[in-house]
Amino acid sequence: DILPAAIAFHSRSEFNNLLLEERNIAAGRAFANAGVGPMLIAEAEDFRWTINEWAGEAIVERYTGPDCRNEATGVAAVEEMTIWSHAAELREHIGRLLGRIHRVPTVWA
Repeated sequence: DILPAAIAFHSRSEFNNLLLEERNIAAGRAFANAGVGPMLIAEAEDFRWTINEWAGEAIVERYTGPDCRNEATGVAAVEEMTIWSHAAELREHIGRLLGRIHRVPTVWA
């Protein structure tokens, strides 16, 4: 068993369309299997929740979109990450990632 350092718990809203929730979970599973998304650790049979490995950096305590209280702090923190100081490296990294994403099978869709 692989024990991640941190996890993300996703709880589904009863107000969301079940088909959209199922597709979201299926897409997450496909991306994880292709190695371009966080690993799925557990999920409810009825798709009410999933647990994934945490695959990222916490930039601010919570980012809720444009004009939110944490937007300026979040943007400033992202801009100070070392990857942004090497534009050519960043472009190459994004290009490789997009190439891997385009190879993800779409049978889940």
